Amino acid sequence: IPTRMVDISVQLFSNSLLTVQMIREEALLSTLFRNIMALVEEQGEPGADSSHAHITLNCEHAIWTKRTYWPITNDLVNILSHRAVVSEFLFQFDIVKEWLGVARRFQGIDVHVREVGVHIERENRHWTSPFFIELELVMEQLSLLDSG
Repeated sequence: IPTRMVDISVQLFSNSLLTVQMIREEALLSTLFRNIMALVEEQGEPGADSSHAHITLNCEHAIWTKRTYWPITNDLVNILSHRAVVSEFLFQFDIVKEWLGVARRFQGIDVHVREVGVHIERENRHWTSPFFIELELVMEQLSLLDSG
């Protein structure tokens, strides 16, 4: 995504009154949460228990290694940096429920099985992707909600 697109969203979401209006009238947060979930659905695979609640991601997929999810994360950080937005967010049960759905989906996205008795010759270099994905898509927003 071109930098100028990110620059536009930063300017757009720097106005807290406009941002709150977009949340109320255009379902801005719901739209962003649906986009995040669409990334997971696009390339996720059901876990061994075949439950829809647990999706294991291919963390070597370009969506995650090239961090194409970053503009959504950046927008969420800009949006949730406003106290008025945090209040709006926390008082709308449906939005909180959607965000908890996102957080739930990113728990255990790359389950590792501990290897015992075998020397691992080569470590997969993408093992850090799940950590950063969850950090950027869930934990940063949680800290903004806590500080708001």
